[in-house]
Amino acid sequence: MTFRHFLQLLIGKAPYSLWKTLYVNYMVFPRAIAKVLPVKVGHRVDLKGLYKGCIVLPIGISPHKYMFRLGVSPWPLYSNKSMYTWIWFHKDAKLIVGDEVDINSGCRLVITANATITLGNHFFINQNSLLYCSKSISFGDNCTLGWDCQVYDSDFHICQNKKTGETKSPFAPIRVGDNVWIANRTTIAKGSVVPSNSVIGSNSLVNNDLSSFNEGGLFAGIPATFRKEGISYITDKKEEARLRKKYLHEKGE
Repeated sequence: MTFRHFLQLLIGKAPYSLWKTLYVNYMVFPRAIAKVLPVKVGHRVDLKGLYKGCIVLPIGISPHKYMFRLGVSPWPLYSNKSMYTWIWFHKDAKLIVGDEVDINSGCRLVITANATITLGNHFFINQNSLLYCSKSISFGDNCTLGWDCQVYDSDFHICQNKKTGETKSPFAPIRVGDNVWIANRTTIAKGSVVPSNSVIGSNSLVNNDLSSFNEGGLFAGIPATFRKEGISYITDKKEEARLRKKYLHEKGE
């Protein structure tokens, strides 16, 4: 750590909070893991219901410094000065995080009693998005969610058929495979299954099981339907950066 970086931490000008980082790590992990500082915590982060073991690192992943970034947004779309990141752990709720996980500023995660959210390796969720988990929400590796997305495995309220008196469970788990890009302002509702190697277009609603398209592809619309096969996003960030630079400098016709 450079003297300049140390000074920034002391006066609160660093892009993250050292004090919150220390508090969260030693609050949720055993000392042997906490001292590695797996979690990096931003200034405007509000955590409710923290307890030892509420954040879990999967078996087989060696903890390392800042592998999970919480409320830290180096390239924000909204001002970080006005956005709080919020996670609410109810009794025995768990957040399982893989390696290189980013939850950007303004995101809200609510995990109710005995529920579990699982985020695979190289998971990224952009600003102002919501994950509300009543039972189970799981994402595989290399998943990206754009800004203003909503993911919830509950209808929150129960409806009744007045003629038959029938009611149905408002809960159903959500499962998202590997290498999935969910574009901005998309809603993933209860019972949704998104196959690996898929792209969900902006402003879409996924509210059913898409796993019959086991090769993935492009899905879009309200509700989201299959649009095109063989479409998946590039998970190699260096290759993506190279292509972006190439297309930015292309001359228009």
